[in-house]
Amino acid sequence: MKIVLKCLFLVFLLAWLSGCREAIVDKETLVVSLNPDAAKPFITSDFFEDYRILTFKDIICTKIGDFVGINDKIIASSVIIQGFSDSITICVFDTTGHYLYPLGAVGRGPGEYQYISRHIELTEDTTIFIKSSLGWVEYALDGQLLGERRMTQAFQGIWGAMQWKISDNTLLFLTSTDLRENRENASLIQLTSSDDFCVKRSYFPLETTKEYITENSFYAFKDTACIFVDADNCVYMVLEDTIIPRYKVDKGKYGALTPFNMVKENITILPNSIRVKRFSENQHYLIGKYLFNQKYYFFIYDKFLNKTYNLKAQLEDDILFGKISGLFFYWEPGVQISDEYMYFYFTPMKFSDLVESVRKNLSEADWKAYQQSHPDIMEIFHGLDENSNTVVIGYKFR
Repeated sequence: MKIVLKCLFLVFLLAWLSGCREAIVDKETLVVSLNPDAAKPFITSDFFEDYRILTFKDIICTKIGDFVGINDKIIASSVIIQGFSDSITICVFDTTGHYLYPLGAVGRGPGEYQYISRHIELTEDTTIFIKSSLGWVEYALDGQLLGERRMTQAFQGIWGAMQWKISDNTLLFLTSTDLRENRENASLIQLTSSDDFCVKRSYFPLETTKEYITENSFYAFKDTACIFVDADNCVYMVLEDTIIPRYKVDKGKYGALTPFNMVKENITILPNSIRVKRFSENQHYLIGKYLFNQKYYFFIYDKFLNKTYNLKAQLEDDILFGKISGLFFYWEPGVQISDEYMYFYFTPMKFSDLVESVRKNLSEADWKAYQQSHPDIMEIFHGLDENSNTVVIGYKFR
């Protein structure tokens, strides 16, 4: 039966990719198994052994949207919420969170960006890659502009959202499935020329999935562009001349897609159906979150053990805050995972509430001992005020 199912999957995949040229199917694609019924509490000591904590200083912003660490610097997106929109700039901090200098500036001039993603991409050669509504810009760590490309007005947004520069000659666009009624011959993945934006290759015609609501997502692992294709539950590596299956996502009995016509009934996901939201990857793990029956779950796939851990979206932190069951945390997968750490973001108010909950659950003697053993936590806690910024806690992988 397994052989038959695998063959059927390959036949479907090849049929869907027909006309898209040279897609390679790896028979040994690793399988990530998602099962909310098997979800266990997310206990920190099961996966982590230590922590680091920092907050960003000397800059006033609503929150830090994303950051990556490199050498003795931290590059972060600073988000200022203005009404119904976000103003985002890219800033450089030292390893203690003190502001050093900006990377570029918001605007339409040379080396400037506008309406950028809050997610920061860092290439293997430490180039900071920033996507903008105007195109993209690349900076060195010292702020030097390394390159930029602006889309002409005629091409801005026509192929969806640009995700990655595959090479100096090729760009990757991920087309929104919202275009299903507006574009003929549109495909989910478009590889275009970086010179004139003409399509060189395309994969997964939207025509084949227009009857369903799908949610596809992009992430970068080192210098490799990866896209999760919801309709066939597969993560693909996107190369200049082909795409290669990297992981197969098995949703078991909860894999049904939601018919598009149910949007009229304000239904965007069927009951008892898994909707995968985001992915992150490092050398050891593939990590992400999914939605099931209006609840979020997380998964950690161990690439060495070929094992998937399904986890409830509540953290039981027995490393840092004592066993406080039901601690809600906000984690947005993206580049907030390195080979060493997984980062959790807290607003100053959430962080303050967290520390206060620890105090309420400890005796006076234990609380005194906690303060003495966690001076870094207490320094940030006592320094919180109306100008404080996002607090980041990184848990070190075992």
